[in-house]
Amino acid sequence: MTEEQYFNEALKFFDNKQYEKAIESYEKVIEINPKNIEAYNNMGVAYKELEEYEKAIELYKKAIKLNPE
Repeated sequence: MTEEQYFNEALKFFDNKQYEKAIESYEKVIEINPKNIEAYNNMGVAYKELEEYEKAIELYKKAIKLNPE
C-alpha cells in the first residue's frame, strides 16, 4: 500500500475507536515517509485516547521538531 492508503486506513480505524490499529497504520506511514508530521501528531492523539500520555507527548514533540510552525 502507499503512504496515502495507510494514512486513510489509520483515519478509518481512529474514527471507529480502533486506536491500536490506527497506530499500526500510522507507523507504516512513518516507515514510508519519516517526515509525515500529521502521522506523528495523529498517532499522538491515538495514544492519548489510550491514556498513554508519555508516548503521546513524545510523538507531539517529534511533530513539533519536524515543523516548529
